[in-house]
Amino acid sequence: MENAAAAKASPYAIELDGCTFCYKGASHPSLRDVSLKIPRGQCVVVTGQSGCGKTTLTRLVNALIPLMYEGDLQGEVLVAGKPVSAWTMGELSAHVGSVFQNPRSQFVNLDVTSEIAFGCENFGIDREEMVERVAQAAATLGIEGLLGRGTEALSGGQKQSVILASAYAVHPDIFVLDEPTASLDVHAMRNLARTVALLKSQGKTVLISEHRLWWLDGIADRYVVISDGSVIGDWAAAEFLALPFETRTDMGLRAASLAEIDSVVAVSPLGDAVASNASGLPSSGKPVVRMSGVVAGYRGAPAVLNGLDFCLLPGSVVGIVGHNGAGKTTFARCMAGLLKEKAGGDRGRRRAASRKETGGARIPGYARTGIPVVQ
Repeated sequence: MENAAAAKASPYAIELDGCTFCYKGASHPSLRDVSLKIPRGQCVVVTGQSGCGKTTLTRLVNALIPLMYEGDLQGEVLVAGKPVSAWTMGELSAHVGSVFQNPRSQFVNLDVTSEIAFGCENFGIDREEMVERVAQAAATLGIEGLLGRGTEALSGGQKQSVILASAYAVHPDIFVLDEPTASLDVHAMRNLARTVALLKSQGKTVLISEHRLWWLDGIADRYVVISDGSVIGDWAAAEFLALPFETRTDMGLRAASLAEIDSVVAVSPLGDAVASNASGLPSSGKPVVRMSGVVAGYRGAPAVLNGLDFCLLPGSVVGIVGHNGAGKTTFARCMAGLLKEKAGGDRGRRRAASRKETGGARIPGYARTGIPVVQ
């Protein structure tokens, strides 16, 4: 009760005061003397180059540091006016909803509906209300079509959306999102943008660690830039976007709006690059991989790949693109031999991976446990 009262009284949702953190066994701190105050209802984006300390900062807010990650922490972290150490984990998880960069680490159920309902079950929410919250969360994230499906058959982007829906269903006051678009396609990113905008309209506080910035244009209130564990800039959104594009790229940041993306593409025509690299095109020799009529999928679900043909020539660099759930991961698993096709075949896989090599072990629905290689 005391913590709940403090949550309503404090003007700040999150406060970091002189925080320095060094992971156990690390040679240098991941965060250095970071101080940050986030008022209730703000959407704050923490950005910077890979390894700068963004994820470490989010772990301080949801108490994964020091609960899951050991190390030396100096300074103080407060959530809703109370030190993180003063909250019980049950209270804090009800108040702070977290979405990790790798959604697989958060899954605990085998189907999507149960996964979204998991948090509500933990907090003893009545079944009727829980059913309503699950439906509302799925509709908000645009994933109604995933309800009832097995989680093992989901793409990375679909898993990320499900975890966010699970956090949303609990109705926390603070959302901590660690690179939430890492596995999302553009359509899913736009859905996420609408969701974050909705959270803001509901008075929620949103802390986002992110590289991809364009989808937050018009939504973020502040941008905090970290370099080598230290905050090197903290700007209101309008001030950040007014910085010269070159200034932001010098800090290792990406385009912050679609207009900036368009301007970069406009000065880098692909035609010139293709023409200059014509001599480096792949040869027309014997394919290293040939997939013919491949049908593949997961138990209890329609086929993900249905009659797929593919040929990979020596020296090729091929990008596999498509919407979340289109079959990119399934395609790669089949080509690598990690998922056994139901029909068709992959002539590039090493078919000599015998039971003798793998000890006869099999994973149900998958290829032999020995990792195959292409010829």
